[in-house]
Amino acid sequence: SITTGDGPGASYTLAGAATLYAVFTPNGSDTITFKNNAGVATYSTASGLDGTTITLPSSETVPTGYSAFDGWATSSGATSITTGDGPGASYTLAGAATLYAVFTPEIVTVTFSANGGVGAASPESVPYGVSTPLTTNTATYAGETFVDWTTHANGTGANYSDGESVAFTANVTLYAQWTAVTTTAATNVTYISATLNGTVNPDGASISTTGFCYSTSFMVDCSGSPSIVSASPSNPTGTSAVSVTANVASLLPLTQYFYQTFATNSSGVTTYGAIVTFATGYTVVYNPEGGSVSPTYVNVEP
Repeated sequence: SITTGDGPGASYTLAGAATLYAVFTPNGSDTITFKNNAGVATYSTASGLDGTTITLPSSETVPTGYSAFDGWATSSGATSITTGDGPGASYTLAGAATLYAVFTPEIVTVTFSANGGVGAASPESVPYGVSTPLTTNTATYAGETFVDWTTHANGTGANYSDGESVAFTANVTLYAQWTAVTTTAATNVTYISATLNGTVNPDGASISTTGFCYSTSFMVDCSGSPSIVSASPSNPTGTSAVSVTANVASLLPLTQYFYQTFATNSSGVTTYGAIVTFATGYTVVYNPEGGSVSPTYVNVEP
């Protein structure tokens, strides 16, 4: 410590030759704390005099979901290191501080399969365990409608809707699921009734309802205000075409009708078959004029 009264700039009374020696306050000691990226776990600490240098830790245990240790950052949650603070770098102490480990995220690949169709999107690279939207479907399949993605080609496994945000922890292939719907010729057509026919191939998807829409006016995908009738079976299952039918009555005689099959899956996606037409006929009734006749009427097809 200094001699009393001999501080910087003080007055000094000469009383003979003397030697005075400078006195300095030594630098304080700084402590650096090393934590994980989230700042909730402490790896270690290092201390030294202010202004001196220390060597930053050159390695840390790489956590699940990451591929490499990158170095250190001055803020928690950082995705890149502070400039110059790589593994094993020299660090000049300038006060107490906390440094946070930064790791390279592991990347997983999501591959899209058209599963019988064409034009699937390119593979998507996403961070391990980070919820990321799936690339919007670009695949098409002639005569079929895209339903969703599954982890197995046969429609089993996990299902994901188009564009859904998903966190994957391993490479995965997603298979497009399709529903095929056809409309076939009407049968048992009379002057006021008919049987409507079609097929639905669920291709492993869950079908919530099937049916037919019909109208005396041309329509596209059941547009306008057509009549709607449920088909049987209403919930076909499997991976092959299932015949569906519905009987309709109270039709107009001598009238052309347009109709098409539809199927709606559990995700609310509706697939439509082609439009088919049929025409009702009329009935000729025989009057025996007091006698008898058989048959008493005949339905005339158009």
